[in-house]
Amino acid sequence: MTVIVPVARRVKVSVSDAWLKKMVEVALRGAKMKTSVEVGIVFISDREMTKLNAVHRNKMKTTDVLSFADGEHGLLGDIVISVAQAERQAKAAKTPLRSELAMLVVHGVL
Repeated sequence: MTVIVPVARRVKVSVSDAWLKKMVEVALRGAKMKTSVEVGIVFISDREMTKLNAVHRNKMKTTDVLSFADGEHGLLGDIVISVAQAERQAKAAKTPLRSELAMLVVHGVL
């Protein structure tokens, strides 16, 4: 299985592209997916996430992760993560941000 994970950082987040690819691969193996895929990951601000959440879910508030499916030509779609929301959730759960991001990436893939 070949996995391509382009990453866009519109806000600062300190995880490597290689680590993100590994998290996507873990999720795909868990889902028993065997085909080659591309999954984009975009890290954004709460302000951007609130706008996306309003447009796509009719909710005027931020959220932690949104997934946008494509399903054509081996492209699963994009996972969009609010870094600020992930930081708040990690703090509330008393877990490292990296653990929260791993959970959000896996959730976004599935």
